[in-house]
Amino acid sequence: ETVDQDQNEQQPDQSNQANIEQDQAEHTEQVYQEIEHPQYSQEDKLKACLQSLRKFPVLKYKKVVEGITALIYEEDDLLNDFLQKIDQPAEVNKADKMGEFLNCEYNREGDYYRSCLTNNYFPTPEEGEELRTPNKELREMEQNFNKLFREYTRLYYGGTAVCSVYCWELGSTLEEGICVAVVIKNQIDAHKGIKGGCWDSSHLVVVNFDKSKGKLEAQYKLTTTIFFSASLNHKVGEVDFSGSVTRLCEVNKEISNVLDSQTHLSIIGEMIEETETELRSKIEERNIKKTKEITDTSRYSPILGKPNIDGANKLKEVFKGQK
Repeated sequence: ETVDQDQNEQQPDQSNQANIEQDQAEHTEQVYQEIEHPQYSQEDKLKACLQSLRKFPVLKYKKVVEGITALIYEEDDLLNDFLQKIDQPAEVNKADKMGEFLNCEYNREGDYYRSCLTNNYFPTPEEGEELRTPNKELREMEQNFNKLFREYTRLYYGGTAVCSVYCWELGSTLEEGICVAVVIKNQIDAHKGIKGGCWDSSHLVVVNFDKSKGKLEAQYKLTTTIFFSASLNHKVGEVDFSGSVTRLCEVNKEISNVLDSQTHLSIIGEMIEETETELRSKIEERNIKKTKEITDTSRYSPILGKPNIDGANKLKEVFKGQK
């Protein structure tokens, strides 16, 4: 009887030990799965994609975006959020017989891009597939914008640059606001020591209307993003530099009506011209001159194969008196 009693007392202990071991095994498996296959929220994934993109130079921007989109292609919501959050250089599309137009996020609808020239999508959508297009009044305004900025592009950038303007409504009616996107791309071929380069400027203007004060007032919010890159043949060797800059500005103006095309053209055209002029000067001062200063003060010239005495003296003058 004593032996039977001891065996009965040991049985619950063995059962508890088995349960503990099973819980530990399940916990270990759970931890392993979390390490090997961590569960991240969509916000975490989007943040990681954006941080990865910022670590690369503009010259590699396109390849990096293609790589990230390939990784997240199966997740539609994440892919759309990522593409909406980033600014990237536009691509020239030659599918329209009327001429070239630019592919960008502002004329994209899924895998299709709308031409500002004919209002058609390329590649041609499947039959029955409905894609967004501006209404008649907004389309007329879009055409006027394109005429104006094609001339602006020709005067400022020359005949090689391409410009496209896209307009759309913020809501179901024009009174809720409109958006105007002006996209310019200027590719530079090899010329006088320049191996090649590119200037991409994107101007997004959000126009909101306010009638609360008894008169119609329009608020223009401009966001300008410029990507630039160049490859140069310098006396110290080949130099590649690239970068991007963004600027925000806002203007409030009284207008006669929502579809006052001439007023919109005048105000938005002036805002973009002033912003581009300012940023062009800033890029020249901050990037181009700084790059030249660094190369000119190089202590060693790989071309001459000896120390750069002139560069060392220039560098010495820069730091003269600084301790």
